[in-house]
Amino acid sequence: MSRFASFKCHFKMKWLVLFFTTLVADALKIENVIFEEYAMYGATVTMVCEYKVGESEYVDSIKWYKDNREFYRIVPHTSIEKDKVVTFNRSGINLDLQRSGLLKVGHHRLVLRDVDLKSTGSYTCQITLSGPPFHTEQRDKNLTVIIRPESRPEIIGVRPEYTLDKAIDVLCTSKRSYPASQLDFFINDEPVGEKMLTRYPTKKHSDGLETASIGLTYPLSLRNGFRLAAAKSDKLQLKCTAKIGSIYWESVVVETILRRDGYMLESRSSGASVRQGFQDCVCLLLLTMVLSSHMIMQN
Repeated sequence: MSRFASFKCHFKMKWLVLFFTTLVADALKIENVIFEEYAMYGATVTMVCEYKVGESEYVDSIKWYKDNREFYRIVPHTSIEKDKVVTFNRSGINLDLQRSGLLKVGHHRLVLRDVDLKSTGSYTCQITLSGPPFHTEQRDKNLTVIIRPESRPEIIGVRPEYTLDKAIDVLCTSKRSYPASQLDFFINDEPVGEKMLTRYPTKKHSDGLETASIGLTYPLSLRNGFRLAAAKSDKLQLKCTAKIGSIYWESVVVETILRRDGYMLESRSSGASVRQGFQDCVCLLLLTMVLSSHMIMQN
């Protein structure tokens, strides 16, 4: 074979491979895997795998994996047979088979019941075409199962009232959840800067649950206090929020009093005492000078 003929044959082969690859890629595509990324302990989670296939193409199988281990497989029916479903026992997987299956071409639904902490993981929808070269596509998405805190967050250490020479020094705790809550502080609905927060290490309990704590130290004697003192209200509103993913959010609000007038009156009172003392000294000096002059004139 001449070098030209060899080059021509090689070019045709590359073109055919490129064409076939493009044709196969267009024949199957997983467009989306849909389910909420966070779920409450004991909830039901519905997962939907949306896909499209080319004309005259058929799906050989749809498989679901958790952390790379297959737990569900369905082989769509032909004109004679029904859908064939195969399942594998996996920790944290409790399937509702009656509600799982093909809704229509391009939509497969999988329903998990009573999810627990072991249900947390990476879930994969994998689809394979029925004809050679059995083109396969897959798509992943993570699920995190949470246990909500046993109660609302709690703020500890708030005084009934503060003056501008004091500091707010309090603690907020969100108890026994999984994972630990993300805590944040607000004063009069304004977020507090990280420099004034202390994020303590998460406390882990023997049953796997976690408690989160955050401290707030907010000096009122600095410009923070004077900015608050300029407000019309004497009330200070401390708010602590607890958040886990997009599924749990709760807050607690505690009010206290900012005694700005008392602090300012105390300052004015101190200044008035100094001025009064000075005036008394001047009067005494003048009286002494008058008496001295009177005595000199008598002599």
